[in-house]
Amino acid sequence: MTVGALLSIRELVVEFRTRDGAVRAVDGLDLDVDPGETVAVVGESGAGKTVAMLAALGLLPAPPECTVRGQVLFDGRDLLTMGRKQLRQFCGRHIGMVFQDPMTSLHPSLRVVDQVAEALLVHHKGMATTKARDRAVHLLAQAGIPRPDRRANDYPHQWSGGLRQRAMVAMAIANQPRLLIADEPTTALDVTIQAQILELLRSARDQIGAATIFITHDLAVVAQLADRVSVVFAGRVVEAGDVRDIFASPTHEHTVRLLAALPSPDRPTVRTRLDGAGPGVLRLDNLVTHYRRSRNSVVRAVDGVSLDLDAGETLGLVGESGCGKSTLAKTVLRLVDATSGTVFFGGQNITTADRRALRSLRPALSMVFQDPYASLNPRMTVEQIIAQPLRTFGRNRSGRVGELLEMVGLPARLAFRRPAALSGGERQRVAIARALALSPRLLVLDEPVSSLDASIRGHIIALLNRLQRELDLAYLFITHDLALASQICDRVAVMYLGKIVEIGSVADIYSRPTHPYTRALLSAIPVPDPARDRPDGRIVLSGEVPDPAAPPSGCRFRTRCWKATQICAVEEPALIQRSSGPGHLTACVHPEPSDRSDPPRAAAVQRA
Repeated sequence: MTVGALLSIRELVVEFRTRDGAVRAVDGLDLDVDPGETVAVVGESGAGKTVAMLAALGLLPAPPECTVRGQVLFDGRDLLTMGRKQLRQFCGRHIGMVFQDPMTSLHPSLRVVDQVAEALLVHHKGMATTKARDRAVHLLAQAGIPRPDRRANDYPHQWSGGLRQRAMVAMAIANQPRLLIADEPTTALDVTIQAQILELLRSARDQIGAATIFITHDLAVVAQLADRVSVVFAGRVVEAGDVRDIFASPTHEHTVRLLAALPSPDRPTVRTRLDGAGPGVLRLDNLVTHYRRSRNSVVRAVDGVSLDLDAGETLGLVGESGCGKSTLAKTVLRLVDATSGTVFFGGQNITTADRRALRSLRPALSMVFQDPYASLNPRMTVEQIIAQPLRTFGRNRSGRVGELLEMVGLPARLAFRRPAALSGGERQRVAIARALALSPRLLVLDEPVSSLDASIRGHIIALLNRLQRELDLAYLFITHDLALASQICDRVAVMYLGKIVEIGSVADIYSRPTHPYTRALLSAIPVPDPARDRPDGRIVLSGEVPDPAAPPSGCRFRTRCWKATQICAVEEPALIQRSSGPGHLTACVHPEPSDRSDPPRAAAVQRA
């Protein structure tokens, strides 16, 4: 054990019993955490980082299903020698845990306040229930829950992902633990909500003086949060050290590969595009898609969007969850009917096409979904999955599956496997191969790499870029990750609450953003460099996207904007050119200077 370490893990081994024998998930892992410091445990999915922490806390199945060996010393006491009941009591008092998915961690049929109060009652036997509930409301307020006295009695499904994660943080710090363990706490969140949760974790850490273990595959987040880094590969720590040293001069090839895969909005891939040179593939004119939530509630998911997309071009559609991106994509493909407006594909009006005309158009339009595991039939082989659209449209299947596998860089031997036998990256390649089966002209890519590790993500992006060049495909690329969009897009459209608030080239959006929302999104992206602070300070938006069934009057962003004035509540700004080059349009009456060297320094505040 390192002198002074709060937690010291030595030669940790975790083995699971399977039909094929023992599988070693953790293979001699060592880790030290000193009081008050933040250590990032970094690695790709399957590296063993989460399993190691669960083993240390006694949260894995008992033998013979799972065998754990080694030492886990917390302030000199070996947690692996404790009985299960003693370990639960000890960890509950001294170690707080924030899991990746708060929806599966919170009980769906218990009120949020009662779940936070339970964390107190279990470890404070004499505490009255009313006192525990009052304390729980106070903890929720500390975690940034708006109006906690009113919202504490909600159930988890009534809260957004960001609010649920705040509740998990409140539970984790309830007993003033000496160690916080956060397991991918921001992976599924938008960049703005991610920034809020990271600020909350920093604040919670500083407030209770706890050490922190931050488990993640996102090195950009690590650069902004950690003091030291331990890189895990194949169940072992392959490199460890000060965060600045690791980023400046990594020594292990796996660390080098992880760092090389990081996208950065500061170095966007600017692709040459000649305006008007490619034939128009897609055009949206004032597209509106509303749907009824209840008898008296209409959700204005897409509320007057006009866009165009040429052959060989990638248009990025970015924004937070709930802004209407996916609904717009479904409307483009006629998976959802538009309320009004038009979608033209190759000059033909999709919105009025009958079933016969729509079927003739279907082969030219295709989609790649966010989760390849959910979008592939688990009972079908790879060959059957890729051949399915060919069978549906009566196309010749002879040799086509093999051709498509080669096109997406997969070996022919995978044709007879099922999705469960493939990695995440292989599954997404299969999904892309299926999408290309009928030789489409337009691919709608809905968060196609958000569920993948950074290095796998880089391979898929490279594949998409190559396929676009070879096949002259048009891409509508939907994402909440602006750093990623900068690596693949020619133009970017920023969407907020059903409307486009800014659109322009990659160079315009990333170097000269003019809408405050765009500026906030860019500011929220973690910079993958621990040695560099943001010159403009960090803009952390408060609150979340308003309810699309009751959008604010005037400018829809005004309730979260630091520049809002009285006119913003009255006038709905038009999407027009205001202060930058041709084709760079902004919907704001107070546009930002078109020079990122002079940005606002004030943090955004929630407005009534």
